[in-house]
Amino acid sequence: MSRTITKPSAAGLSAESHEHFSSDTIRGKAGLFIESTKPGITRMVTLAAVVGFIVSAAYHSQDLASLVVPLIVCVLGTALAASGANAMNQWMERARDAVMNRTKNRPLPSGGLTPKSVLIFSVVLSLLGPLVLLATGYPVAAAITLATVVLYVAVYTPMKTISPKSTVVGAVPGALPILIGWAVASPTSYADLGAWPAWSMFLLLFAWQMPHFLAIAVMYRDDYARAGYRTLLQTAKSDVAVLIAIVLWSVAMVAASIAPLLAMPELFGIGYGITALVLGIWMAFLVGKLGKRLATDGARVLFFASIIYLPVLFIALVIDASLGVWMRVS
Repeated sequence: MSRTITKPSAAGLSAESHEHFSSDTIRGKAGLFIESTKPGITRMVTLAAVVGFIVSAAYHSQDLASLVVPLIVCVLGTALAASGANAMNQWMERARDAVMNRTKNRPLPSGGLTPKSVLIFSVVLSLLGPLVLLATGYPVAAAITLATVVLYVAVYTPMKTISPKSTVVGAVPGALPILIGWAVASPTSYADLGAWPAWSMFLLLFAWQMPHFLAIAVMYRDDYARAGYRTLLQTAKSDVAVLIAIVLWSVAMVAASIAPLLAMPELFGIGYGITALVLGIWMAFLVGKLGKRLATDGARVLFFASIIYLPVLFIALVIDASLGVWMRVS
């Protein structure tokens, strides 16, 4: 009894391979577009908006159960805008990214994506973020979101090659997302923009960015110089001057971390205060270990410490605010 073995045709193999290739290509392209949005930064920005939302809801005695949909809108609008701004930043800096070791493998300098595709992608996302907030009834949050994108893309990004003051300027759009969350959860969002409680949250995030970004500048000083960026590392007369700046901004960061406690004493208590103080002392210790010559290893430790510092401070804010609400209603 004979068996007929049917071999797959060349056309069949070709079609199967093409289907597999196309699927992998689509997944690969999607991954590259996601990478162009700087997912780590987008997550941190969105987290800041969520913390601002929760603290604002607690401060205004809002029922969190009724704010589920607004929270989703807040997260969506912030994440879209942040993703768009980050992708636009990569589009604008693609030539400089190509000469820096830390960025040369990004989607644009590596050739994974075309500049045109990233430009269109970034513009769509940047506009969608504010539009989502505006369409769902949060005009103040939408305005803050749009201002964040414009400041980051049109002011901070081009300023990086002109002046070291760009770091301070860039900290403004970096801190505004916490006000996006605050505005979404606030029933008096217009009035809140002139009130101390909301801005105390802004100051906390603004001040944190300075030692964080200066640590990055120390770590990649050669890369930044090669790409033509003008950070304090490239313009200061000595490393001692940079160290003094890091020390002063670290002190400002600790002071700013106390601001919400002073602005909303009915919401925050000794738990948050102790957390902020302990974290501040820890950061000051690490800054002291940098040394006059700004060792790269010390800067790397300070950078990772700042990554830990902010989420822990955020958690303390949320927990203490929740306890403050519970104590007010009990």
